[in-house]
Amino acid sequence: MSRQQYIKDVCCSQLPNTSEYHKIRAMLYKQSYVIFQKLHQTSSPITVNQAAKEYDDTLNEQIELVEQYYHELALSKERQEYLKLSAIWQLCQIVYFSDQKDDMEALFKWYNRINPSLYYEYDRQAVFNNQDGPLEHASFWPFAIRMTTLGRIDQLSALLKRTLPGISFSRNSEILPYFIALSEIASNLPLNKEKLSTTMANLRASKRFSPKTNHHAQQLLVVMAILSGDEATALKYTQDDIHAYICCRFYQPTVGSFTDFSARHPASRIQNSTKSSLLPQNVLRSIIAGDIYQAIEECVHYDWWLLAHLTDLLSMNQMIDREVNIPVGGDTISVPVKSHFILYYASTLKNQFGLWKQAYSYMLECGDLGKEAVIEHMNNMDLNVDDHALAEVVDFCSQHSLESTGIELYKRKATLCMASKDYQKALYYYRTSKQHQYIDTVFYEMIWHLAMTGEWFDISSLGSEKYDGIYYTIYQHLLNLHSHIERSELKEAAHEFRALVDSDSVPNHIMAIVIWEGLALIRDLDTSQLTSADILRTKTQWQKLNKLSPAQDFKLLYFYNHQDKSNVPERDGDLEIVLKYQKQDFLDTTGVWFSRALERINP
Repeated sequence: MSRQQYIKDVCCSQLPNTSEYHKIRAMLYKQSYVIFQKLHQTSSPITVNQAAKEYDDTLNEQIELVEQYYHELALSKERQEYLKLSAIWQLCQIVYFSDQKDDMEALFKWYNRINPSLYYEYDRQAVFNNQDGPLEHASFWPFAIRMTTLGRIDQLSALLKRTLPGISFSRNSEILPYFIALSEIASNLPLNKEKLSTTMANLRASKRFSPKTNHHAQQLLVVMAILSGDEATALKYTQDDIHAYICCRFYQPTVGSFTDFSARHPASRIQNSTKSSLLPQNVLRSIIAGDIYQAIEECVHYDWWLLAHLTDLLSMNQMIDREVNIPVGGDTISVPVKSHFILYYASTLKNQFGLWKQAYSYMLECGDLGKEAVIEHMNNMDLNVDDHALAEVVDFCSQHSLESTGIELYKRKATLCMASKDYQKALYYYRTSKQHQYIDTVFYEMIWHLAMTGEWFDISSLGSEKYDGIYYTIYQHLLNLHSHIERSELKEAAHEFRALVDSDSVPNHIMAIVIWEGLALIRDLDTSQLTSADILRTKTQWQKLNKLSPAQDFKLLYFYNHQDKSNVPERDGDLEIVLKYQKQDFLDTTGVWFSRALERINP
């Protein structure tokens, strides 16, 4: 029971507050599906890592689309959401889906990419082109330290080279050797850690600097300390614990894991953590720490596009294998992590964006649970769609071993068509789904529709399709009988009349209409050329109705004759009285005409 309820809950999945961006967001989902489908082919042309890269490219394209289409207020909010998704996804690429493990250079580039303002906080051109020399600019050391904490050694090297000529002739020339040493260190990668350590030691040992020069010396030490991977110094000049860890690990690989680093330096000691508050810090920390399941838990606050594709890739790399316990009513159900997020995400695609084919394809990658979700969606499908749209769904069923579900859709559609009196469409859907046992019931309903409305259905509009059911045959003869009588073609009408009267398959309640229509022929024997055998055969059917048929068998005839349906008795008892009268009136009227006809034929 809990499994069934879980499936129902899944199928109701929707994203909140999506009224403003359905159309644009759907573009991300469509393109992501193409990648997902390509990845899950039997012989996939791409690897998991390549798929991760393609998802990232698609996400970046979505950010560009957001900037093009959204009005200003929505733009800001939506863009921020996707920048967060991008930050998370790109970090996952580095940590989980990279061919190069522990790629600290890539990690540094990622951090700089998601924090672009840190690079541009200080005016680089103003520092480099300062009239009194770069060293005299107030932002020289903040810029130098910032470039160092961002791993931009190229910028640090360029700054030092730009500064060296001026120091030779300035009042700070006593620290020139240290600038030269640091410039040489920064210009040659990897960093010469031994030379760096020696230069720092020599600089600390020097006591002869003036106060101003001493300030420069202390800042030199800060830069060199960061380059050497000194954690205390890095913590002081970085933005948050993530920045500090990347910085230290980049310059000193022996720093260890993020978990160990965090234990040594609790977050409460980080000085400037609020500057990155717009980014999903908790998610990023969990990913860097390698805590996959905690990262997944943190990601539930974002568009489940992220969780669906992330858990799919992690599962394909065999990096997750747990199940998640989902409360359902008063019970719980255990679902594979990947399946849970894909099913909910896929239902959103179908429910809010109309991407049913993509949604069902996602679901079918989730085993039996996914198949059940697809069937549940189809069972609740709104069938007020055109023929082509429904045919697409049924074709999908045929291609994915869901033939019985497709047949049920056609049967339901046929039932709707029957309710709306669209008999031609009902026949089409029963025939297309090969539900031949239901086809004749359509013609039976046509007979009742005739009795209730007086409207005949032109079966010639059915084209060349062949039908051989009893009610089709009855309706065909009835229609031909009525048409010939209307055109005063009584001889031709008699032929149709004989076919009906001579048949043992015509039910009593329909035979009453046949005989009633045939009175026109019995009254004009000269034209219709009915024989005494025809009359006797008809009388035999009349006698059977008289002896065996209850009043209810004359309900169809009553409606057939009763043009004003508004005053039909509603209560069963009153209707029964009316039907008894209808039976007696039928027997009396037809009985008289049988006697007259027989007297005339056999005087």
